[in-house]
Amino acid sequence: MSAVVRADGTLARGEGVESSAVVGLSHQYEVIFGRDVTACAYTVDIGGFEPFGIPPKGVAAVIGRAGNVRGVYVETFRVDGAELPLGFHVLVFCGR
Repeated sequence: MSAVVRADGTLARGEGVESSAVVGLSHQYEVIFGRDVTACAYTVDIGGFEPFGIPPKGVAAVIGRAGNVRGVYVETFRVDGAELPLGFHVLVFCGR
C-alpha cells in the first residue's frame, strides 16, 4: 500500500489508502489504509506530489497510529530538526 500526501495533509494519490489529514500541529499527519497495518512494516520519505520538479528537503518519521489499527502517524521536519509541514510518500509492506 502507498500514499502520497501533500504538506497540507490532503491525499494526492495512493493505493490501498483511504484518507490522510493533519492531526495536531501542522507537521503531524495520519494516513488511514483499508486494512489493519499493525503487523506491517512502514517507511516514509519526504517527497513532492507532482511527477517532475525539485523535491523538497527534509526528514520524516513514521509509526503506527495509536487508537487506529488501520493508520500510521507521520511527522515531518527540516534537515536541522525544526518542525516543518512537508509533503511525503509512505509505503506499507504487509505479509501474507
